[in-house]
Amino acid sequence: MCDSSSLYAGWKKKECEWKNKEVESESKIQKLQQKVSQLKEAAAWSCSWDFHRSHYIYAGLQNGTLMVFDMCQTVKPVESLNGLSSNPIHTILSFSQKNTNRPRPVLTASSIGLSLWNDDCREERKTYFGSGKCR
Repeated sequence: MCDSSSLYAGWKKKECEWKNKEVESESKIQKLQQKVSQLKEAAAWSCSWDFHRSHYIYAGLQNGTLMVFDMCQTVKPVESLNGLSSNPIHTILSFSQKNTNRPRPVLTASSIGLSLWNDDCREERKTYFGSGKCR
């Protein structure tokens, strides 16, 4: 159901806006949108679908937190991952992997650089890649 959805991040509004053609998914998206706005942590700056789990969505918050939501269970986030800095996450990219038994990598960008997250592997949370300096 959720895989036909399209997602748009509104930069100026600093919140996620979702669009969907299916009425059932649209109501779930509206519920999720309300949950994100009710979070007192920070405003959402970016959003992205999970490449492997079409019913999962990532929200990058203004305070550097990455939240993971399940569109089928919108009561609360599946996970809330604290960032390495408090800079807003403005870009999120979920990677494709042939081996689905490995951790699911997610790349985020903020003003301090790139971070690589493995949202389903607690021992290996995030890695920071500096601000574009080659070594």
